[in-house]
This record gives sequence, C-alpha cells and structure tokens, in this order.
Amino acid sequence: MIEKIHVIDNVIPKKYQNYLETNILSRDFPWYFVPNITLATEGENQLSTDAIGLSHTFIDIETGSMSFATEKLTPLLIRCCEKIGVKPKGVYWGRVFMTISNGRVIRTLFHTDMDIPHLVCLYYINDSTGPTVMLSKTYEEFTPEEINAEDQSQFVTHEIEPKKGRVVFFDGRHYHASTTPAQGRRCTINFDVQI
Repeated sequence: MIEKIHVIDNVIPKKYQNYLETNILSRDFPWYFVPNITLATEGENQLSTDAIGLSHTFIDIETGSMSFATEKLTPLLIRCCEKIGVKPKGVYWGRVFMTISNGRVIRTLFHTDMDIPHLVCLYYINDSTGPTVMLSKTYEEFTPEEINAEDQSQFVTHEIEPKKGRVVFFDGRHYHASTTPAQGRRCTINFDVQI
C-alpha cells in the first residue's frame, strides 16, 4: 500500500483529458440518480451533510465489467498508476460521480469506499470547486458513525481542489469526504484498486 497521498496534475495528455470531459459530460452518457452519495443503504435518514448526485458504475466487485465505459476508462487507471510505479492486480469498483450545485456547499459524510485494504485512484474530469477532504484516521481506528459524530478538523491532512487532469492516489483505509461545488458541476472517476 502507498504510504502518502500523491497528487499529480496533467496525469494524462490534454487530448485525453478533453476526450474524457467531452464524452462523460455529454447528454449521451448514462447517469443514475443517487439520493445521498455517502450513505451505503437505502432507508437511512438523509442528513444535512449528504448530497444528491449522479453515478455510473462501470466495474463492480461482484460482477466485473458492467458498462460500455469500462473499455474506455480502464486505460486511464493504467496510465495513472504508471506515474507512481504501481501495477494494479485488479479493480474492485470503478465509478463516475457527478454532484451539481444546489446553491449551498455541503461537505459529505466522511467515509471509506470499502472496509478492506485498497488503493483509491480519484481522477477529476473537470475544473470545479468542492475539495476532497482527507483525514489521517482510518476505518481501523473509528467506525463511520464515530468519525462523523464530532468535528474532525484536527485530523484533516489534505483538501484537494478538483482540477481537470488531476489525479489523487491514497490509501483507501483513510476516511475522506467530497464537497459539493459552489456552482456548476463536479465530476470524478473513482477506481478502488487491488494492489
């Protein structure tokens, strides 16, 4: 597992960045409504720190590839991982997320994508506001309920601003949260990687 957070700008050529932005932020890309992007199960109460969004899962831990987008997006992971000298053994999850401004900025609940060791590769599709907030604390130290019960500002290690062509790698055991954009839309590609 990697020990530190890696932030790399222009991780792929501009032409590839533009291709991803144009094709994913198009009216033809299939999006699916998510009523709250950080709560795992339906029926949980929506909190003021939850945000609605859109999602497109293209790789699922249970079923493997499940979208036409898998073939188009998997090369992105390979290119990004080459930059930090990592060879992925597999992908647990591959998802595209979009949050849209609704007039107020919301930091979502701190969460981990999975409760097993994994590497997160988070690619920003477009320029936006709404940082990804990283904590030094892991799921081995706190449950999601505990980590979200109190102010965690003392454990914030990074606030990474969305920037087209930027990728962030981090140890998936660490709690993190997204922030909704002040205006426009914030779009990311998220790989949870087996290494």
